[in-house]
Amino acid sequence: MNVTTGNVFTAAFTAPNTTNQCTGVAILIQTRAAGVNITATLQQSGVDTAATVTLSGTDIPFGLTWVYFKFPTPFTFTTT
Repeated sequence: MNVTTGNVFTAAFTAPNTTNQCTGVAILIQTRAAGVNITATLQQSGVDTAATVTLSGTDIPFGLTWVYFKFPTPFTFTTT
């Protein structure tokens, strides 16, 4: 099993507008490891935003699956 412990970035995307809010992100998880937390942080213009959430490995199902990381507070984009 290979586990990446460093930062992993997804492809960049353009915010649709400065009105809608992002409530979370869906991440494809290939496997889980007990005792390992996964943190998802939304970046805007290459800078971490306050939109971040951490899930415990025990909260993630076994096997290849999409997991939705819901931010505690929806993020409103400031630029497009």
